[in-house]
Amino acid sequence: MNAYEGRSTPTLTTRTPPCTLLLEVPVLRQWFYVSSANVESVAEVQRIIRVSRDRNAAHSVTGLLVYSGDHFAQVIEGPPGALDTIIASIRRDARHQIIWERLLTDIRDRWFGDWSMGYIYNDSLETLLRRVDQDGGLPALDELVPTLLRHLVVNARSRTRA
Repeated sequence: MNAYEGRSTPTLTTRTPPCTLLLEVPVLRQWFYVSSANVESVAEVQRIIRVSRDRNAAHSVTGLLVYSGDHFAQVIEGPPGALDTIIASIRRDARHQIIWERLLTDIRDRWFGDWSMGYIYNDSLETLLRRVDQDGGLPALDELVPTLLRHLVVNARSRTRA
């Protein structure tokens, strides 16, 4: 005789908890600055780019650096913690002095998702900065970046390999 003979078969009841699907959009931040450059040569700028690309790739940070010979303009974007660390390093770097910056901005999508650090040499940055001095402040970033890229000519100065 079986132990369950004559008894009702136990019924398992399970409650399925309500399922809420949350799609988390990764929090990204973007930071922009313009600084006066204090570098000895374009070769030094190329070293900065190589180190930045490795560091940024390791921390999921992307961006663009524009160098004019006298100034840097840079946009970087990524996770807040990684960005905070990189920003602190940039602020301590004696090879430049920040003269304008836009505070961290939350963003949904990256502008430079394919570039751990894009780099262009663009001397039209100087013309833009003279205009900024006259107007008394930086234009909106979504106006500034296209202006810097509009007349982009990739040339020998934009190369990052010696």
